[in-house]
Amino acid sequence: MNLVMVTIYGPASIVDWDRYYYGFVHIIHFGEEDSSLDLASAWKWTEEAEVAIGYVLSVLWLGVVGGGTRILHNKYVQKQLEQQQERNTEDDEDTFEEEPSSARKQQQKQRPVVLQPLNNVLVPVVWSLFFMLIINATQYNHAPGLYNGFAVGAYVAMASLQKIPTVSKFVYVSLLAAGKTAETY
Repeated sequence: MNLVMVTIYGPASIVDWDRYYYGFVHIIHFGEEDSSLDLASAWKWTEEAEVAIGYVLSVLWLGVVGGGTRILHNKYVQKQLEQQQERNTEDDEDTFEEEPSSARKQQQKQRPVVLQPLNNVLVPVVWSLFFMLIINATQYNHAPGLYNGFAVGAYVAMASLQKIPTVSKFVYVSLLAAGKTAETY
């Protein structure tokens, strides 16, 4: 833990250096039965770090899962449309060889199924509600921090697939959003 504090938490200003220092110094006073400082407040920064890490992970998780789901479904829809166009071109070539009345009957029988991409809002909202139900069932102490992270991650997952076309870009945008919104708290 000391190495993590010195290399990550301290320089990134996640934990104040005073809290870290007094956390060690005041433990000695409690060992000597000095009741001038509360031991629980000396290590309170660990809970704050847990909330911050949980927030970042929840933004990252929901941004990537929601965005990845939308990308996969969009690729599926495009593949189905391409296959449907190939079938239509093959059918058009076959109709020139057949009689006109039978071609009309064949076209009436085969109605093309039009697939639509998923709504930008639907997928992230469904995923966030699903994960909120799971977290709520565990009765996790810092659940509100995770819920805030799910909300920000859902906004990231709602982004345009033209501007963020890959899962790796959803990772970068999720991390950026988690860092920017964490500064405002």
